[in-house]
Amino acid sequence: MEKALAAAEADYPRLRQKATAFYQKLVADAQAAGGPKYADLYQLAYRQAIAAHSIVAGPKGELFFFSKENFSNGSIGTVDITYPSAPLFLLYE
Repeated sequence: MEKALAAAEADYPRLRQKATAFYQKLVADAQAAGGPKYADLYQLAYRQAIAAHSIVAGPKGELFFFSKENFSNGSIGTVDITYPSAPLFLLYE
């Protein structure tokens, strides 16, 4: 995890530019699909889906991005979170 964070920090300017371009395209696509109000709702749904996930380290130090329940018992990798968010991650793969 330390290596991943150090690499992200070193590459921050490029990653920030790439994230900004991605977000601008996300908003533009949503506006084209349904107008400004739809784009506002889409942005909120996107952020909520991302927030319902956590980055964790596996037993060999590999990184995983699992769904995480925020309010119940805090289970990770459950179908009730993964299933509704899967199309979002498939779209932006």
